[in-house]
Amino acid sequence: MNSNVGIPGRSTAWLAVASLLVLAGGSAAESVATSPGAPAGFQSAVSPTAPQPEGSSSIEPLYFAPAPCQPEVAPGTYSESELMAIRDQIWAELTPMNGLVVGIGESTVDLELPPGQEALAAQIHSRFGNEVSISVGLTNYCGMPGRSPVCSSMPAATPLHSGLVLTLILARPTVRSGDFGGASLVVINLGSGVFAMDTGEPLVAQVVKPGTRRVVGTLSIPTVGTAYGRPLELGQSYTIPVLFGTARCDGGIGSATPPGRYSVLVYMDPESETGPFYYAPSVPLIVSR
Repeated sequence: MNSNVGIPGRSTAWLAVASLLVLAGGSAAESVATSPGAPAGFQSAVSPTAPQPEGSSSIEPLYFAPAPCQPEVAPGTYSESELMAIRDQIWAELTPMNGLVVGIGESTVDLELPPGQEALAAQIHSRFGNEVSISVGLTNYCGMPGRSPVCSSMPAATPLHSGLVLTLILARPTVRSGDFGGASLVVINLGSGVFAMDTGEPLVAQVVKPGTRRVVGTLSIPTVGTAYGRPLELGQSYTIPVLFGTARCDGGIGSATPPGRYSVLVYMDPESETGPFYYAPSVPLIVSR
């Protein structure tokens, strides 16, 4: 729906916002992995892979969103009342669907579906035609499955703080293509000093090609986080909830990361300032059909 860097379709004036992930603790991260749905809420959210300008110090994966469908609908083609009626109909029929976002853009109803929902996109496209602009995961649906963007690789990390031990634990070792998963990052201080970092939570991990930092799957669902991180004395630890998604971003056709063997990579860094960032060792993940 747009061709900027980052998640498609966050520039319109949204009149309806769907289920957002609102996680405030480790138990919530577990619930993500044990069911296809996520805890629902209706709060404004910031995407974990929001657009960043070139030259930004962001260490999140960047990508160019696919071009909009052609031909584009000229503003004023449909009346506001027509678009509002379609929006309300879609909202009523599809709610609750986790990751659903539906609103009115400049000239059409803008609909964002979770990864892997091409069959649903086809049904909606056949009913409403170009009155509805549809994205599925990070792809645009123009009457057929779209080509995913290509995410940048994650950069090299800062050398790990002396005595700091990071361990990523997946709630489940397998996730279905198009779904998202939960995990926990265990932080242990075995050094001589005090370690302190406000990372915020939940952290967002990336699905990468095994043995690399090449991102092939990411989280396309907005999250709402809170501050997190207390000083750790020698021998102390805490656990940070983690989310990851399988929205495809390797340049292939389709919105969901294909079934196969991957790894999950997560980093921690200060939430409110620039500073060091540390990776936990990646862990294996199986994406299933």
